Amino acid sequence: MLSNILKTTPMFSQEVDEVWHTMILFTQKYQTFSDRFLGQMLHHTPNTNPKPAPHERAFYDWTFSQLFKITKYSWKTWGSFFTHPIEIQLLKEFRESPSETLKEKYFRVNQDNKELIEYLISQMKKQLSEAEAMYQIHKKGKFTRLQTYGEMTSLSLVMIFFSFYYFDEYWNHVKLYAFANPGNYTSGCTTAVFCGTASTDHHHSGDGGRPSLRLLRL
Repeated sequence: MLSNILKTTPMFSQEVDEVWHTMILFTQKYQTFSDRFLGQMLHHTPNTNPKPAPHERAFYDWTFSQLFKITKYSWKTWGSFFTHPIEIQLLKEFRESPSETLKEKYFRVNQDNKELIEYLISQMKKQLSEAEAMYQIHKKGKFTRLQTYGEMTSLSLVMIFFSFYYFDEYWNHVKLYAFANPGNYTSGCTTAVFCGTASTDHHHSGDGGRPSLRLLRL
């Protein structure tokens, strides 16, 4: 799903990456899966030289939290969420740039996902406005700590607020609200290192059946 809408989608789980590599070996079935799920080929480029990628992970976490409920299984599979701040430059671009510019730079837009991408852009702009309004009243923000897994859109606002106003002290603040390593679950790849990259063809061939917004679950 994320590969279908984001221009860059690193793979942050070694376990998932290994399953992916095995699946690709069955070329005909993998082609059929890609066509049915995305309407085009889902390509995978393994990362043979892992490097720290905290900013890529941060944007991944924010996007993930807008589309999926985050369960304990999500946390186990992908490693801890919300541990890295989103780049200030990216936040400023989303605050100041028109939607068309953001679509061109960060997203893979096609007829089926256009509505979803517009939703993501509007959500980021909305949360940036909410963060700015809150900062005018509470310089350190005012948030409620979540007690259970599931809907974590509120944590994405925490992420936006402290990324924008306290980038260098980000984790000192966010750890008070985020689930820090719940149940000691960790991923084969750390949250700052990616194991490979997913991509789709630039053209769209066929109707892959776009999943309905907010009905996506892991």
